[in-house]
Amino acid sequence: MYSHSKTIDLKADTIFNFLGKNFSELKNSSLKENGYKNKDGTTTLGIIDHYCYVQLSIYTKQDSIITDIMKDYDFDAYIDFGIHPAIDKGKREKNDSYEENINSKWNLFLTGIENQIAAMPEATKREIETLRTRKSHN
Repeated sequence: MYSHSKTIDLKADTIFNFLGKNFSELKNSSLKENGYKNKDGTTTLGIIDHYCYVQLSIYTKQDSIITDIMKDYDFDAYIDFGIHPAIDKGKREKNDSYEENINSKWNLFLTGIENQIAAMPEATKREIETLRTRKSHN
């Protein structure tokens, strides 16, 4: 919920070391949408009306990265977001972008940031529970 957003200062050297080593790759890559390519060539996209997302603005002395919205469900293995398989007669379509997104530098970077947030004394229990990395994405 946007009304619950916070600005925090990250001080973890590991996050900034990762950013320094991977800046170019992060700047020139993005996550792919959660979707499944059907046999007829069309694509079924996973879309939900309530989701969490991250959008980062990173400024350095020489350059910057302003990301698109990176939705938590871009990291889900399936396009149905945990809908009970009985509803869809046991058939679940896989997110074609899952492997690429979960193995991306963006996932590693966001995981590092979320781990620091989870370790902050000012983080509430609810904030920690709702971090993308604290949810199941299978």
